[in-house]
Amino acid sequence: MSSVKFSIITAELERRIRQGIYAKKLPTTLQLASEFGVARQTMTNAIRPLVQQGLLISHGKGGLQLQALRENTRGLVAIVTTSVSEGINLSQSLQPLVEILSQEGYEAVLLGLPPQNRLKNPSQFFQGTLSGVLFTASSLSLEIALFLERNRIPFLSCNRLPAFPRLNFVESNAFRGIDHLLTKVTACGYRRIAFFFLSPLDGYDRLIQKEWNRLVKHFGLEDLPCNHVARAAAPTDASARQIFLSTLEHGPRPQLVIFWSSYLGERAEDYDIMRRLAANGIPVLVSYYLPAPALPRPANLFFFQHTASLEVNQKALQALLEIMLARPSKPIHRYLDFQVSLLDELPTPPSF
Repeated sequence: MSSVKFSIITAELERRIRQGIYAKKLPTTLQLASEFGVARQTMTNAIRPLVQQGLLISHGKGGLQLQALRENTRGLVAIVTTSVSEGINLSQSLQPLVEILSQEGYEAVLLGLPPQNRLKNPSQFFQGTLSGVLFTASSLSLEIALFLERNRIPFLSCNRLPAFPRLNFVESNAFRGIDHLLTKVTACGYRRIAFFFLSPLDGYDRLIQKEWNRLVKHFGLEDLPCNHVARAAAPTDASARQIFLSTLEHGPRPQLVIFWSSYLGERAEDYDIMRRLAANGIPVLVSYYLPAPALPRPANLFFFQHTASLEVNQKALQALLEIMLARPSKPIHRYLDFQVSLLDELPTPPSF
């Protein structure tokens, strides 16, 4: 069993402990192994970090007892990301938020949502008593927002949710960022550009499409069919990319392909997309927030980056603390501008 597998189980057990789902003791290792469908040794490996953190106390045959949270804590705040495994990988970048909460007297717990952020029953995920919830990395869905609102749990997102105008949010101004990027790209002579922006947030794709149409006119770009693909209708991220690429390959050939919000290259299937475009000699410009992919880098792959995420997260947490202390009369809607940096020099645009 891989370390990734039992790390996911560790994160899930920590979530349950911090949200008060278990009483004074953890179920037996055998019971948990049966629940998660893993070997007993895998479950032992998953529990060990929780003992090392002091969340659990081992009493031998007496089982694993829960260590009480700080007696002087003001409450529990959940920091939500888009998947359990991603939450583990990004825990270091989210650590400043945990430290801020600790300084304010709150306990923090990192929660990872399932793929596509679709929970059939949010009550199973957001159990226990929460003082507040912060949603990072486009992790909030309409179903969850409605559930938290009904249960009067304060929450704030690092992205707006067009389908939920009452939402409190603090987000980076993606529209301004795309404008900055196109200013740099068009200065290099590119005019026939394929643009892919994927968001799991309800209604966000329509906002981006409207802004892209404006930018096409503003910069005098060619209007390509692949830039009008209804990505929101695709059931998965992978199928959305495939629809986009299929439309791209059967339409006018672009001089450049931009993947705005994508960890392209971290997974094997994404790397295949790169190779597919590289075989056609099309330059690809990709955003990334984590270290560059370890896989061999195609010659026509280029990177850009912005550093808004950390600042947005911290500003969003400050806003959440405001909401927890006093409910605002109007929703909080705040935008942070940011600059985009090209990390590679783009080549001369292809003449095709």
